[in-house]
Amino acid sequence: MKVLHWINRLIAPFRHLSSVTEAEEFLDLSEEPAENTMFLGKDYPKLDSIYRRKNLKTRVLVLNRDNWKKHEAVQAARKLADRLELRFGYSSNDKVMKHFDAKYKYLSLNNQMNAGFQSVIVFNHEN
Repeated sequence: MKVLHWINRLIAPFRHLSSVTEAEEFLDLSEEPAENTMFLGKDYPKLDSIYRRKNLKTRVLVLNRDNWKKHEAVQAARKLADRLELRFGYSSNDKVMKHFDAKYKYLSLNNQMNAGFQSVIVFNHEN
């Protein structure tokens, strides 16, 4: 099962998040992230106890409209594919970006400092 999830993370290194609801559900560290990918399909084998026993669970949310940054996120996610407690999400959706900007202000701050409306947000949870 671990090997299937590792292969899945190489093929589909991040979840594309197209709505605020999807993004918020993705960031819920108490739940194993949904893996409805072309490789695993809808009825995939879950990690269940393997995920629950991990001491540190991490989600990385990349918010960006730049395709080059998307490429960089893919490369980073593939390099860390063996970490089953880590999952990358990506969104270029304006509503998602504005929602997280209102919540955390990272996008506006980055825009002021670097003239770019992008951000990476990392969420960790220790058991």
